[in-house]
Amino acid sequence: MPRLTKYLTDDGVGHLLKLANDNSLNGNKAVAGALGITERAYQNLTSPDKCQSSISPQVRTKLTKLGFTKDNFNLYTSDQKRCDAKNIAQRAVHGAGNSTADTLAEIPKVIVLSTKVQNFQLADYREINLKGEFLRSLSCRITSRSPYFRFGFKLLGYGGRIFGDAAIRSQDCNLLVHIGRNHFDRSSLGISAKDVFFTYYVNGHRIVIGNQIELDKKLFSIGSEVTALFELRIDSGYLVNVFVNGKCSLSRIIPPECCQRIVMFGWGDEDEFKVTVNNLTIETARRL
Repeated sequence: MPRLTKYLTDDGVGHLLKLANDNSLNGNKAVAGALGITERAYQNLTSPDKCQSSISPQVRTKLTKLGFTKDNFNLYTSDQKRCDAKNIAQRAVHGAGNSTADTLAEIPKVIVLSTKVQNFQLADYREINLKGEFLRSLSCRITSRSPYFRFGFKLLGYGGRIFGDAAIRSQDCNLLVHIGRNHFDRSSLGISAKDVFFTYYVNGHRIVIGNQIELDKKLFSIGSEVTALFELRIDSGYLVNVFVNGKCSLSRIIPPECCQRIVMFGWGDEDEFKVTVNNLTIETARRL
């Protein structure tokens, strides 16, 4: 799916496109790579074809001044139609309330996540059926006595992947947020084996702010049993706020499609684990 639009405004070329142009990156492939999209998606977005109404005339004019053509345009649009049809079908499945063994059609009072050797990172998961609506808020309380564990949620679209190629993280449009504890100290981060920490990944990657990579962040110290209140809220501007024990750990705007599905995860990487989830509440809306 093309993602260039999130870098563009109605009256100009986005900062990544400007960076690519300023650095004289020649050719569709180079500029598309700098923008993090496929070459065909870039060709589609720079096409003067009037059916591409999602791109404003001002933006299209500036893009086409860079001299790019619409080669493979028909091939791209046929792929796009197949992708749209797949998403429509998936939305119908979710909206109808159909479920699998790992999908929660109804919210139970207690959910236990534990080691699953058949999954990457020994992960256990439950997808929460939003019944075709958008996620608005979520709240739950977790407990764990495992020396090493992770617990969190993955927000993704109808066509998103629950697992990536070799881990929970995947390089599609998603937000993965989680808390955790290790059974060893990490003095370089100021995080000990007694500490609970928070981290997140956007589209499978850590975020760079300035020249610094966002690393694990210490939340609090605790004894052998971890208890925590985990909350997630999304406003009408798609600003997601994540709270742990009432304190905001993340505030970030996400694409609307990341509000279409949510998966609860627990995992231990190479260690056995167990996390008990209580008082799970979900609020959804037809539109945010």
